[in-house]
Amino acid sequence: MNAGNNSSSFTNQTVSQRRNWQTPVQLDPTDPAVVYYGGNILNRSTNRAQTGTWSAISPSLSNPESGTDPSYPFGTITTVAAAPSNPNVIYAGTDDGWLWGSKDLGQTWTRFTDPDLPDRWVTRVAVDPRDANVAYVTYSGLRNADNDAHVLRTTDGGANWVDISGNLSMAPVQDIVIDPLNRNRIIVATDLGVFTANVAKANSQNPDVRWYGLGQGLPRVPVNDLEYQASTNTLYAATYGRSMWKLHLDRND
Repeated sequence: MNAGNNSSSFTNQTVSQRRNWQTPVQLDPTDPAVVYYGGNILNRSTNRAQTGTWSAISPSLSNPESGTDPSYPFGTITTVAAAPSNPNVIYAGTDDGWLWGSKDLGQTWTRFTDPDLPDRWVTRVAVDPRDANVAYVTYSGLRNADNDAHVLRTTDGGANWVDISGNLSMAPVQDIVIDPLNRNRIIVATDLGVFTANVAKANSQNPDVRWYGLGQGLPRVPVNDLEYQASTNTLYAATYGRSMWKLHLDRND
């Protein structure tokens, strides 16, 4: 609120029994005053994380039905995504492999149970900027000694998911970005670099997607985070141990 001249903690104002070491904090893309914070329970602030503005809007999303939530450091929310086209739609994933959606701003939650969804650490959910029913989810199997890439897509709000990993290199997938200028183009960060694909023809009958390395010069290194800057059409990549990198996206990439 003041260009970072000072800061204050809000963690003790939220409700959760466990908090991931990379606890997700997400701004609502339709309203920067709305902030989401996920421990094992999703919390929401309507006034920029100010005191007295936090409320819990979910039960425990890490295996709440069984009553056997795993203990720290596992059993937490790892990613939250509010739909840019509909602020009532929220997706969330956990480190114990559960994926959720709400269509009424957290009043009710549905766990997605499509058999194609792997029982792995959910690393990121991304929602199409114009269609809240279209979303992507990525996973890491590192904790399970699983080197397969896991990228899945839904076009019906999470009822059904299609595995679009295709020929993606065998490595955990850490992040995903939807190109807002070409919504059929997606970009993923993996433990072996950054890749892109066009998903225009992908569906349940034809899930095959061809992936290509994006740009040149990036070391073959784990990339943990991707950020897209629309004003300059630039993609930024944060690596593990090899600094930050940027790439101006050519429309022909």
